Amino acid sequence: MEIWEGENRFRYHLEAGAQGALGAIGFEGEVRAALIALPLGSAGAVAVFEGKGALEKRGVTFGFIDFRELESLDDRIANQKSEERPDSAFSCALDKLLNRRSSSWRYFVAPQSAAMGDSCVYPALAVASADFGRVPQLVNATSSGSLVHSSLASHLIWQILYRSWLHLASDPDGPGIISLTTQKFEIIRTATAAFVAKSLDFSGLHSKRDSDMMLSAISALPYEGRAGRGVVAVVPPDPDKVLVRLRLEAPVPIERLPAVRKLMEVATEETNLLLHHAEIYGIGEVLPSAHKLELAPAYIKFEDRGAWTLAQGGRKLLKVKDGTSQLPSEAEFDEIGIVNRILWLLPGADVDALLRLARAARRNRHGAMLIISADAAEEAQRLAPQAWPVRPAEISDTMMAQLTEMDGGVLVDPQGRCHAIGVILDGTAAGEGDSGRGSRFNNPVRYLGTRRTSTNGVPNAVVIVYSSDGVVDALPQYPSLKERALVEHLVTQLIYHAEAAVPDLSGLLVALKHLRANQFYLSPVQCAVLNEALDQIVLLPTDPVDQEALLYRFEADPRMKDDLFLR
Repeated sequence: MEIWEGENRFRYHLEAGAQGALGAIGFEGEVRAALIALPLGSAGAVAVFEGKGALEKRGVTFGFIDFRELESLDDRIANQKSEERPDSAFSCALDKLLNRRSSSWRYFVAPQSAAMGDSCVYPALAVASADFGRVPQLVNATSSGSLVHSSLASHLIWQILYRSWLHLASDPDGPGIISLTTQKFEIIRTATAAFVAKSLDFSGLHSKRDSDMMLSAISALPYEGRAGRGVVAVVPPDPDKVLVRLRLEAPVPIERLPAVRKLMEVATEETNLLLHHAEIYGIGEVLPSAHKLELAPAYIKFEDRGAWTLAQGGRKLLKVKDGTSQLPSEAEFDEIGIVNRILWLLPGADVDALLRLARAARRNRHGAMLIISADAAEEAQRLAPQAWPVRPAEISDTMMAQLTEMDGGVLVDPQGRCHAIGVILDGTAAGEGDSGRGSRFNNPVRYLGTRRTSTNGVPNAVVIVYSSDGVVDALPQYPSLKERALVEHLVTQLIYHAEAAVPDLSGLLVALKHLRANQFYLSPVQCAVLNEALDQIVLLPTDPVDQEALLYRFEADPRMKDDLFLR
């Protein structure tokens, strides 16, 4: 079923825009774009189509959905005639149904649809559930008392879907959809404004449209030459939640930037400015009982000139530096991801002991590195004199934190015993790493890429890097879950192009590009088949770069395990 001729292009740009914007705020999970078609004036069915990366259509994902399934999820649908479809009701019902059917992906459906031929079409996005579950969530309560979760990532997704619907409704084949990629920072700024406004006042009655810009402006204001630091608690003047030490006779609206900045001089971690309905009403302390409630107060922490964070319940939700929004660094200290790497590369390791050391190393003041190696004893001797080998010993949390005060990393074995301190890692540059990061990050990347210490070629080491700005990286990169059918489709596609009587060089190079990006998931048999197919190509392109690409040979990665497939 084809909705309209340009659907693949539209879906491709929707996916590219979403992937780029989410990546810009620090979300590294996989993103899919989908189109959901509802036949107009019919009791027919709903078809969900998806695309991934390339312009080729992947086909029906969920098959067909009976309208009765949607009616059972929202009474507004059952009570309306088919020609009077309530868009928002169908959007909510589709969202519920898709997420009920899929545990691997979190679906978001645009709130409105566009008429395309005989169908009404909803743009939709999906992100890997495991990745989305690690994004810190703001918890608000509705007027009825039910809890609502949101995040910078979810607000960004909704903003992208809203804009994609506008383009779909106005000019589906026009160039406007490309703006999702070219204007990603504008979209992020709009999503940030909505997220911050919701955190300050969920009702929306008193929140200011540009609250995020006001907070950035306050943080940038000096006071007698000093950068602003202090904490604002978003909490109502409820005696069960807050102890008001000083109540202002006339509350100060948040848009009075110099006044709020001056009041910040008395705000600390313990004694906060108190904010309610977008006004500072006093100075005091949030009571411990407020944190025991399921709905904890939100906090705005001004950390430096131009830098502030938003937190709730002890968890940071958003960080802003010079007007640029990011998911918080703390979200990157992913214990689940660290455990996954340990179980993946260091079977039999004492996970609890290693996690304890990883947490202790976070107390560093200027960056640190924890190296967990299956061959820690041998590596301690090999890396000397750019390391101080020690007699293997267990170390306390306090000792671990103290060791991070010196340059270099701490080398431990899978049971958590220390074998060396002040470790400087070696390795050969091989086109990996990040030129925007320092040696503390790039040295472990080169080390893991160079060292092949186990018998099966797997770099049996995990390195946790703590940068001075709070970012935590666990290396090597843990592969995201991938659909087996996608990998098999890519293999089939390359073989088809390679074995054609007259090879389509353009299609062949595109297929090769996507396969190289997914090489990690190839089995030894698939690698052998692909290499044999490439060997059969007689006609080579005249472009030396393209010739070199077709001479590429696939090699199976020994770290690949079958459980890294979604299904």
